[in-house]
Amino acid sequence: MHDSHGHGHVLVIVGAVIAPSLHQLAVFRAVATHLNYTRAANELHLSQPAVTRQVQLLERELGVRLFARRGRRSVLTDDGMDVLNCAVRIFGLFEDLEQVLAARRGMLQGRLRVVATSTAGEYLLPSLLAGFRRVHAGIHVALRVANREQVLRALTAGEADLAVMGRPPDLSGWTNRALMSNELVAIASPDHPCLGSGVMHANDLASETFFLREAGSGTRTAVEAFLREAGVPIDDDAVLGSDSGIKQAVMAGLGISILSRQALDLELAAGRLAILPVEGLPLPRQWFLVEPADAASPATRAFSRYLLDAVR
Repeated sequence: MHDSHGHGHVLVIVGAVIAPSLHQLAVFRAVATHLNYTRAANELHLSQPAVTRQVQLLERELGVRLFARRGRRSVLTDDGMDVLNCAVRIFGLFEDLEQVLAARRGMLQGRLRVVATSTAGEYLLPSLLAGFRRVHAGIHVALRVANREQVLRALTAGEADLAVMGRPPDLSGWTNRALMSNELVAIASPDHPCLGSGVMHANDLASETFFLREAGSGTRTAVEAFLREAGVPIDDDAVLGSDSGIKQAVMAGLGISILSRQALDLELAAGRLAILPVEGLPLPRQWFLVEPADAASPATRAFSRYLLDAVR
């Protein structure tokens, strides 16, 4: 729909006089995502004054303040968060329409935003995404790898269409489905003195230098619970921020760790790491697929089906 002044599409809500343009909502969404007018202007290829003007017009149209200042930072007000959630749904509907029409023409098209915790994003999903792209070449898939807290923020902010993670969240509007096994095993360098001497007691780990993932990692949470139950003290000085960093330290003989079995295939096959037999291990865990509770796009539904079929 075009307004009488040629300003483009107008959203009209029956029974109210709220009529923001889609352009205003798009500009607001960019500012709300970055919480920075300059970065939003660069993303939209607009001047910063133009971006500021569109946000001001939207605030005037809606009769609310969308942003507030907290120190030197801009933050969303409660009204701003409500408008952002609505804008995300509105633009999501346009994307869904595009995909539905493409599917009717015989080929799924569109954009799919996948977010995954570190181990899943680095070791589980790349080959699965490659297979999906061969089947659905018309769907552009963007994979974002982050820690658990960042994944949860992406889901609640509407910045992802689905997620893969090790500990399922309890989020309104999202469902969790078990995807596949994700066992956690103890690893050591191949010349570790305890290899070949039978199963270690879990409390024997107290004498080892033990490398941990960063705080907020799902693997870190599970490993900490196991170590506490075994009475093993946790040394926060031995924290490395990634699976790859931990593997390098363990291969160098600096200590041991507990990681996902799926992150170890290459190193185990090459004989650069060994699984250390420890009482109570492996820890049985699962990878979970987190998807919308309803109204998922055709591309999202297609990817969910592909993942579930592929892992089976």
